[in-house]
Amino acid sequence: MKFEAGFSFFAVLGFLICTDREGTALLCLLSCVLHELGHLAVMCAEKRPPEKIKLYGGGMHIIGG
Repeated sequence: MKFEAGFSFFAVLGFLICTDREGTALLCLLSCVLHELGHLAVMCAEKRPPEKIKLYGGGMHIIGG
């Protein structure tokens, strides 16, 4: 399985953290991570693991499976 993280992912992540005045950005990001891990868990449970995971500014793209 390949893993890739593009520049736009880190740019959006940095922007969210730097502009977060209420301290909710990390909680929101954690929620997103848990949500995507749910997709990956189901794919692995169905014995269809992803070929590639790509993080980008708009989220995560799971390829294959």
